[in-house]
Amino acid sequence: MTERMDAFAEPFVPENEKDIGFDTITRGKYRAEVTDASIAAMKNGKGTMLCLSWVITGGDYEGRYVFQNITHTHTESPEAMAFGRSMIKALCASCSITGPVTNVDVFLYKPCLIQVGIEKDKTGEYPDKNKVTRIMPLVVNAPPQEQKAIAPKAAPEKGNGAKGDLDDAVPF
Repeated sequence: MTERMDAFAEPFVPENEKDIGFDTITRGKYRAEVTDASIAAMKNGKGTMLCLSWVITGGDYEGRYVFQNITHTHTESPEAMAFGRSMIKALCASCSITGPVTNVDVFLYKPCLIQVGIEKDKTGEYPDKNKVTRIMPLVVNAPPQEQKAIAPKAAPEKGNGAKGDLDDAVPF
């Protein structure tokens, strides 16, 4: 059993801490990885969803989290289930996962590229929030290869073709 304490080991001084804020991050593509994954029942009881916590791993928003719930099963909407399962398929492809997945831990700490959008509350009651709109494989650009100068080919002489009037070098 975990020991419970009611005091900090060291004093916590709020003024010394950084305020990370909860503003949305800008729409765009970000390098990220899943830090937490689980399967949960939907609040309405009509299915299950894959719940993911993504952390941005580079750039201006490094360390920021984006949360995503993807429909896995749905008893009333085959369209919602098909859309969700295609998103899970994209996650598998982005993480190089093939074959049947039985445990969501396989998604943890695999670098991906996510496209982040902003979802607005239609009622205006809640602030805007980020949402993952696409999951893609992270393609690391190889360093550019050294380009070698290529000597230009000599222009073919006129009349070398089979009929005498063609000046291309096509052998057929």
